[in-house]
Amino acid sequence: MKYAIALLTLVCAVASAAPVTGSSARGPLEPFLEQNCAACHSSQAKMGGLDLQTLPLDAKNVADWDRWARVWERVESGEMPPKDLPRPDADAKAAFLESLDRSLSELAQARRAEVGRTLGRRLTRFEYERTLQDLLGIDIPLQDFLPEDSLADGFDTVAASQQMSHFLLEKYLAAADAGLDEAFSVALEGRPTWSKSFTVKQMERRRNAKNNAREPWRYDDDSVAVWATPLIFVGRITPTTVKQAGWYRIRLSASALNAPEGRPLWASLRNGICYSKAPLMFWIGALELTATPRDFVFDAWMEQDHMLEIQPADHTQPRPNYNSYTNLSIPEVLDLGVPGVRIHSLAMERVTHGAPAGQVREVLFGELPVEQGAVRGTREDAARLMTAFAGRAFRRPVERSQIASYIALVEDALAGGESFAEALRGGYRALLSSPRFLYLPEKPGPLDDYALASRLSYFLWSSAPDQPLLEAAAQGKLHEATTLRAQVDRMLADSRAAAFTENFTGQWLDLREIDFTLPDRKLYPEFDEIAKNAMLEETHRFFGRMLEENLSIGNVVDSDFAIVNERLALHYGLPFEGDGFQVVTLPEDSPRGGLLTQGAVLKVTANGTTTSPVVRGAWVTERILGKPVPPPPPNVSAVEPDIRGATTIRQQLEMHRDNASCASCHAKIDPPGFALETFDAVGSWRTHYRVASEKKGQDWVEGKPVDPSYQMPDGTAFED
Repeated sequence: MKYAIALLTLVCAVASAAPVTGSSARGPLEPFLEQNCAACHSSQAKMGGLDLQTLPLDAKNVADWDRWARVWERVESGEMPPKDLPRPDADAKAAFLESLDRSLSELAQARRAEVGRTLGRRLTRFEYERTLQDLLGIDIPLQDFLPEDSLADGFDTVAASQQMSHFLLEKYLAAADAGLDEAFSVALEGRPTWSKSFTVKQMERRRNAKNNAREPWRYDDDSVAVWATPLIFVGRITPTTVKQAGWYRIRLSASALNAPEGRPLWASLRNGICYSKAPLMFWIGALELTATPRDFVFDAWMEQDHMLEIQPADHTQPRPNYNSYTNLSIPEVLDLGVPGVRIHSLAMERVTHGAPAGQVREVLFGELPVEQGAVRGTREDAARLMTAFAGRAFRRPVERSQIASYIALVEDALAGGESFAEALRGGYRALLSSPRFLYLPEKPGPLDDYALASRLSYFLWSSAPDQPLLEAAAQGKLHEATTLRAQVDRMLADSRAAAFTENFTGQWLDLREIDFTLPDRKLYPEFDEIAKNAMLEETHRFFGRMLEENLSIGNVVDSDFAIVNERLALHYGLPFEGDGFQVVTLPEDSPRGGLLTQGAVLKVTANGTTTSPVVRGAWVTERILGKPVPPPPPNVSAVEPDIRGATTIRQQLEMHRDNASCASCHAKIDPPGFALETFDAVGSWRTHYRVASEKKGQDWVEGKPVDPSYQMPDGTAFED
């Protein structure tokens, strides 16, 4: 595939060059700096905290390279020297830029030759979970054992931002213990099975016999109904409470009651404990319902004592107070027009997303037989199994002599009377605490084939290399262009590549923060979980299509298509026919197109109540244009939108920009922010700001009109 070429460049490009010294690097720059910069950025002036007379440019002061890169950018763009000062000679400017660019490149190349292109980094919590699941053949979630990873420029895979401590190692060991417990249980005892189909009588069963509010109603002898209401936990189905944590396959048939004309009715399927002392609910999926019954299948992880909840969840439809119809008959509720979900059938079964039990046994015990829940072996068996396990865990071949100390732990445990399985488990636990498992070490210089396999697999799958990758590495062919391209094509065609799309967009576009704020329910009553999850799916699908079809990078900011479902099309005001997600051609006059106008991006760049051109503009400048935005001066307060609607954000910014220390940055970050100001905090198009209404029964009213016009840093004006 064509897109493989770009990916190969990211994965395996390695360069080296001769080092330069600090004196030789600064020398050619001094005349230009003295003539054009020293007046403002000397040891005496230090405007903006920058002293170019003493700022080092050498191999020892790596942290200062970014500051020199920003100097290059500002001189190249003409921002510096300031326009009210004499401009540098064009030839002198070109020579300065060429010399600084060459010096920075040579310093970076010398550092790569010395320490490698990237520092050896630790597995992130997401990678650790996937790696251990693939290694052991298990399917239990493990991320919650580990604390959140620290970020650098929004990403958790940057070695410089990572830390390791005794506390964190304990957390890794706790996760390893949970994974090993599950794997040994599966290998020795097999996986549990369970299935159940629920009758109408069971589905209508009340958790509290005196309370008729939250469980389904009997609709007829073959179905139950759940009606729309603002109450929480409505539609909880008590008999679905599971006795063991695990993956469950949920099959149901459902239809809509009082669906909106010409549209489906949207409902949600979630799980949780479903009572007030444990309000946290976990999303499973959305149901797009019509009057004709539809079949749905979902797989969901459910913790012990969690039950299912099915309810109408479309906030574009009425959700009357339950007390208005609680004592009515079903025909009377239907006549009132209350939306509802009619459940015709419901069944659950325990499933696995891990490897078959026999494969898990082979990973842990090789060919040794398991009899009556036990396994027996010799010291030689233990050494052989430890060596094989270490090779898989360390992602490269391992000699027995290299792990002699780990094997000795198993031998000592056997000598101390532990069973073969217990001793082996202790040895595996020790291997999983090794830096060779927890880290991705890379030696300076060209990567060997095994390191290349790991870089490739963690880039595209966020997990360890699979057998075909390791076999190509063992043959010494992985670095060959033909083999590498074939492996990239194979990996991108695999379902595991979805991890790259979700993980990369989650960090690059801050999609992981979509739940950081909750939109104001009075200002945005139409926003719901259905819309939010559709927004995330839209961005994942859009980026995935760009990757799979090698589309132009221009689609990031402007595309002639969108990927939406009916709920999202309604939110965006787009024409739509059919079911599920579809690629739709955008109308000529549509304000949509590209990533920047997608609901998920617009939501994470707002605070749930208002929008700010400063926040969105800084986000676009950093995330899309790749230009870091420095923090505001400490004596300058932030610009906070007036939620009363008395003053527009533009009026506040005009006063803010009168401060000379703010003007230069705002000239760069405000334009893209104003261009997006016609999109509100939940990604809807608007012509006026929404203001909370003081009138009873009315959520909001139109406030001041939105004015998205502005000018680019070069003075070019735009209207929207």
